[in-house]
Amino acid sequence: MPNHYLLTERNVPIMLVVLWLLLVVAGLWLRPLLPIDETRYVSVAWEMWSRGDFLVPYINGEPYSHKPPLLFWIYHLGWLVTGVSEWWVRVAAPLFSLGSLFLVRHIAHLLWPKQQAAGYYAPLIVLGSVFWTAYTGAAMFDMLLTFFMLLGVIGIIRATQGARSGFVITGVAIGLGILAKGPVILLLVLPTMLLMPLWRVAGEGPSLGRWYLGVLSSFLLGALIALAWAVPAGMAGGEVYRDAIFWGQSAGRMVKSFAHERAWWWYLPVLPVLLFPWSYWPALWRELPRLSLKDTGTRLCVTWFIVTFVIFSAVSSKQLHYMLPLFPAAALLAANLLARSNKPVSAVSQSIPAILLIGLIVLLLALPNSGKSLPFWFADGRWTVLLLAVVPAAMLLFVRTLKTAVAMLTITSVTLVIIMLIALQPVFNKVASLDAVSQIIARAQIEQKPVAHLLKYNNQYHFPGRLSEPLVILSEQALPDWVAAHPDGLVISYHENCYGSPKGPIYTQYYLDRRLFVWQSAYLREQPNDYVLTVCGEPVGS
Repeated sequence: MPNHYLLTERNVPIMLVVLWLLLVVAGLWLRPLLPIDETRYVSVAWEMWSRGDFLVPYINGEPYSHKPPLLFWIYHLGWLVTGVSEWWVRVAAPLFSLGSLFLVRHIAHLLWPKQQAAGYYAPLIVLGSVFWTAYTGAAMFDMLLTFFMLLGVIGIIRATQGARSGFVITGVAIGLGILAKGPVILLLVLPTMLLMPLWRVAGEGPSLGRWYLGVLSSFLLGALIALAWAVPAGMAGGEVYRDAIFWGQSAGRMVKSFAHERAWWWYLPVLPVLLFPWSYWPALWRELPRLSLKDTGTRLCVTWFIVTFVIFSAVSSKQLHYMLPLFPAAALLAANLLARSNKPVSAVSQSIPAILLIGLIVLLLALPNSGKSLPFWFADGRWTVLLLAVVPAAMLLFVRTLKTAVAMLTITSVTLVIIMLIALQPVFNKVASLDAVSQIIARAQIEQKPVAHLLKYNNQYHFPGRLSEPLVILSEQALPDWVAAHPDGLVISYHENCYGSPKGPIYTQYYLDRRLFVWQSAYLREQPNDYVLTVCGEPVGS
């Protein structure tokens, strides 16, 4: 069992960095870039790089308005040093996850300077949340958004404490947050600022007039930072792109989503699952009745969490990872409660998360036909790995101090995610690896053969194949004419429920929940016009 002298607030940075490194290295080793999101975003960055255009993002040769460019710029900065490499894009966004943990720790110190233990618990609780842990290695925008939200909260706290620089910090955070993932940063920062009278203890901080003048200045500074990119990008990208970045991608998602539209209550039943294992830990339930709204820190976190949750529930577009920015607020509240407790934890309290975590690990390692589907080196020794994996979870039954229990829960969550990556590696290799088909497309482009993509294309081949030209997007109706006009070309199509071995394609593989086919135009010219549409059923977009 860990030596309690090692479990101090001073050693938290070491624990965070070590656990983060384990997650990132495991992700680099055990999975590829995953379609459709990761491959699309990295390919957008690649197109900007190959075009030498760092102002307007591009997707398959067209301006890409769905995301602003900050993450792509970060990729480019790394490529200037390392050359175009996949490992950098797999590390860049996770660095903001690590940075977020340190910002959470700093916020705990700002809010409760007399409770140093809060700075111990808060970042470990965030990292120990299995959903956050699983997303730590993702090449996505959410960790950047969370990082700048936390930077904005630090500015808010400093401004409340009388530092004018706090409004500058928050303004910079808003501007960079917009460049990271669009105006959604305003929903994460501005409501908490505007509702300051609800969470500030009477008599603390600046007057309301000075406060709201500071809020306005933060907003204007953030807007100026964002407009410094958006105005020239809008002029360069054309009218459609300009309208999209200034209106369609923000208001469209809020009022009526064009993607991921779900009911207002959708987050309610999944929130306890997202906060696993802490939401199933009786030692934390025991402390909840002691939650007091007498101090500014607690009131700030409660306001931050509830208001943001309500706003996100009201927004039309909903995805599980949109909840990631709420994890720090929940962790800070839990950390404050635990920091004020001197009660030991009981075996009964520890048994619930221990049993759940061990059960998940066993389930992952005892998948049907695991001996055939798992890598041979893992399949042969899976019970050894199982034993090593359940050790930290089993140790939960024997710890009696809160600090040790939180550390062991976090370690077990990290272990669970790594085991998940190991167990799913064969699946990733089978349905998500796009290297082979990307190289086929790349060779065709080098040989100046046209390549067409049937129905929607998500740009998943551009970075793996380092493609230099866009693919031609075809409808079902346009396919026969294109094949007739380009006998030396290739056609890519996808079909669901196609498990046979149809004749004709030069390459096929599983791709997500469907089959991918690469056809030669010369072959398709000799078939009936509806051959591709009937050989495996109606084609579907990628």
